[in-house]
Amino acid sequence: MKKVNVIQIGTTHEHAEGMMYTLHRMENEYNVLGVVADDFCHTPTLKQQGWLQEGFKGVPRLSLEEALHHPDVDAYFVEVPNDDLMDVAEMCRPPA
Repeated sequence: MKKVNVIQIGTTHEHAEGMMYTLHRMENEYNVLGVVADDFCHTPTLKQQGWLQEGFKGVPRLSLEEALHHPDVDAYFVEVPNDDLMDVAEMCRPPA
């Protein structure tokens, strides 16, 4: 079975690092193409540089534009602050 190519958008939500650990543990099912830091979000956060956490080491950093236009992505995991969640998730929807 083909692996699902995924990109995680967001590094500061409480579940962000845990989601990345889960994706690494499920390496037979998922291929992580990259992670996007959520410094573009409007909600202030305590973790100013969430991508520096251990769970994101070795994962390519992408800009939001690179992630949204990545030719190989099958799915996104959105792990941004709650107040930005719906707006960012809407950005990930393919055009109708």
